[in-house]
Amino acid sequence: MFRTKEHLFRLEYGKALQVCDSNIFLAEQKRDPINHALFTSLKGSVYFDTIYQDSAKYFFETAFSEALKNTDYNSIYHSLYGLGKYYYRNSNFSASNKYFHTLNYYAEKNKNKYYQMAASYYLSANYNLLMSTSRTIHYARIASGFALQLKDTNNYIKAILALGGRYLVVNNIDSSDYYFKKAEEIYIPYSQKTHGIGADVYNSLLKSENVKKNYKKAIHYGKLAISDATQNNYPQNLNIYYDNISICYTEIKQFDSAIYFLEKAIELEKKFNYVDEYKEDLKELSRLHRLIGNNDKAFYYLGKFISADSLYKQDNNIIIDSLKTAFELEKSNLVFTVEKEKIQSQFEQKKKIIF
Repeated sequence: MFRTKEHLFRLEYGKALQVCDSNIFLAEQKRDPINHALFTSLKGSVYFDTIYQDSAKYFFETAFSEALKNTDYNSIYHSLYGLGKYYYRNSNFSASNKYFHTLNYYAEKNKNKYYQMAASYYLSANYNLLMSTSRTIHYARIASGFALQLKDTNNYIKAILALGGRYLVVNNIDSSDYYFKKAEEIYIPYSQKTHGIGADVYNSLLKSENVKKNYKKAIHYGKLAISDATQNNYPQNLNIYYDNISICYTEIKQFDSAIYFLEKAIELEKKFNYVDEYKEDLKELSRLHRLIGNNDKAFYYLGKFISADSLYKQDNNIIIDSLKTAFELEKSNLVFTVEKEKIQSQFEQKKKIIF
């Protein structure tokens, strides 16, 4: 188990998968349902940060079913946690809540504070995206309380960042600043012992400064977030940091820099199969190129957006067709404008020759 976690920590997915498969095979030979469920669930974790999201879901579900039969709470916790994160990643927050509430039920029943903390943190994250301020704050405070009891600094920082983030959404700047600064104060002496949490701290400070329109300061924090995530080999959220920096550069009309960071985000979104973010960024990249008059690239990225949409949502043919129509119409209008300008230019030249 620990070798699997070590390989996951280092993002050595191939080696982690080998460890899982060999232990699943041994468990089958020994008729050991406990380790079979455990390594099946861990195999789901291996797939979770790859493009094979549905495989992750399958292994989590299989492990949960096996663990329930044997009242194996360790695998029940791990598989429920994985399923909750799977639906969170895929923006199905109601389904995610179902699994995290179930996780919380089992963890509370057995007084497992770690998984009570984990469930509360993700319930807070889900309710934040479902725009429920009271529930977001309620569960974030529960998560922070368990983190303090467990002396888990990493997750304590995450919980207070969740509090600050929700206060920022409802424009309570004083409260959001309080929690973000508190997170930064705790993080700085703790920075050598973390795995990417500094990036989340700096990204939160970026968002705060962006709301206050301190764009240069926001960009500074964004670059610190990127540096921390890169140094700690923690690329899964890098696209968010790139996106947020791009927004700041767009606000101060430094479009070349905005485009650069957006392109970096798109590279990662393609790599990790973040479909929704990838499509949104393709649209934004098209818009930015239009703003600076680079119409060829604007059409190129709009075309890529249409291709991506048709690839991932075959049932959206009507939307795709309308986008294609709009794309062709826009292209035709541009060609018409260019030809019109050519004719006018030629006419002006003729007038000069005549007179």
